[in-house]
Amino acid sequence: MKNSLDLVIAFKVKEVIAQSLRRNVEEVSSEADVFNDLCDGVFERAFLLLDLETAFSCELIEDDVDRWETVGDIINTMCLMPAVRNYCFANQ
Repeated sequence: MKNSLDLVIAFKVKEVIAQSLRRNVEEVSSEADVFNDLCDGVFERAFLLLDLETAFSCELIEDDVDRWETVGDIINTMCLMPAVRNYCFANQ
């Protein structure tokens, strides 16, 4: 079961994805395929990664990014990053 900080991170990840890709947040479910369903191309993917790094004051690791398929994968990665957890905890 996720704790409240994980839920905060999940909500913020979905918000950032929706804003970055110009989608309604309702379209950004945990099961949504980020790079096939939500992104329209390489440039949107690059901007999404930059927007996530900016929003969470973190640096994403290329190996992690390459394994992402769904929004849930992004959320799980972000929830495991100490820098993201610290940032969200401080800014709740």
